[in-house]
Amino acid sequence: MRKLTAAVLTALCIGFFTGRYFSPEPAVSEAPAEPVREFHFADADAEPAPKAKSAEVLPDDLYIRLKNEAEKPVQKKTAQPAAKAAPRMTPEPPFTEDRASRAHREASAGIKALNGGNCVKASEYLAEAFAYKKDKNILSHYLVSLLLCGEAEKAAELAAENPLFTNGGTLADVLETAVKNGRSSEALTFFESLGISGNGRLMNAAGLAYETAGKKEQALLHYKEAYRLDSDNPFITFSRARTADMEGNYAEAVILYEKTAASAPTADLKRHAVTRSAEIREHLTGEALQNP
Repeated sequence: MRKLTAAVLTALCIGFFTGRYFSPEPAVSEAPAEPVREFHFADADAEPAPKAKSAEVLPDDLYIRLKNEAEKPVQKKTAQPAAKAAPRMTPEPPFTEDRASRAHREASAGIKALNGGNCVKASEYLAEAFAYKKDKNILSHYLVSLLLCGEAEKAAELAAENPLFTNGGTLADVLETAVKNGRSSEALTFFESLGISGNGRLMNAAGLAYETAGKKEQALLHYKEAYRLDSDNPFITFSRARTADMEGNYAEAVILYEKTAASAPTADLKRHAVTRSAEIREHLTGEALQNP
């Protein structure tokens, strides 16, 4: 029974697969023949009829805008008004420096060079400044620059040609500046070439130049002459006190030193006078002090 059932199932399976994969092919049918087209001479030359195009409708807003533009009246272009020309500016006149300003500028440069130790450059600037303005202050600095450069004769000629120093005080400043800068010989040449006397400050400055140059006798004479001309000047009084001190007249020197200290305009001058007076008093005996 089992064998029979298995045989039946096997037969059924074989029949199923055989019918699925090995089905007979369908019969080949012939393709339908195209209809025969007949040609006519009139059809060969004739152009094909154009296809009908669909009407294109403009949008409403575009149509209205174009219509309005077409109905606008034509406006004539008017010429633009010409731009106004800018007013002609009168050119400013070139800057011209006056003589006083030029003199001040040159003098400032000369004094700066003089303080920097360049007497040659200083004399050039100051000569230019003095040419623009005959000023006593400019001339005094110019003379100092010449003395520091060793041109005492030129300085004396310049001072003689320009009588700007009426009282001799400015010449005294020139001499003292030259002496303090180590130009005692040039200062003496300048002083002797001028031949000026009668001024206490100038005589005192000349005494300083002689003393620095090692000419003690001439120095003492000029210190005494300076004190005779101006005994109220504390600097001249101090020089006169030193004269008495160097000559050994200590009593007179003490009085003059104390007079200097009483009217000294500077602390240094007063200190020197008081110190030297105290030193002399310590060595003095009972000798009476005499007024000079």
